[in-house]
Amino acid sequence: MPKRVYELAKELDLSSREVIAALAGLGFIAKSHSSTVENDVVAKLREAAEKGTLKQLATATPAARPARPAPQRPTAERPPAERPPAERPPRRSRSPSTEASPSPSSQPSSG
Repeated sequence: MPKRVYELAKELDLSSREVIAALAGLGFIAKSHSSTVENDVVAKLREAAEKGTLKQLATATPAARPARPAPQRPTAERPPAERPPAERPPRRSRSPSTEASPSPSSQPSSG
């Protein structure tokens, strides 16, 4: 049955970080304490713990992870826009009479 990293750490009397580092030394990826570790990997970790090489695995250089290819984006260049800039409608100016006197709805009611 697969085990969680924190369960292995408890069994092996290590911290979860040490177990994650040992997994990385074996070439397996565990992202957190709650990552699941398969049975065959658990067996390898236990063997290393019995041999006393588990600490060496934790400090060993992790196996090289295959590099992700960069996302391919379309490289077609667009021609410059040939249309003229958009014309804005002329601005309407407010008449002085509407700015000076408030509208009837904004006046407080007296009653």
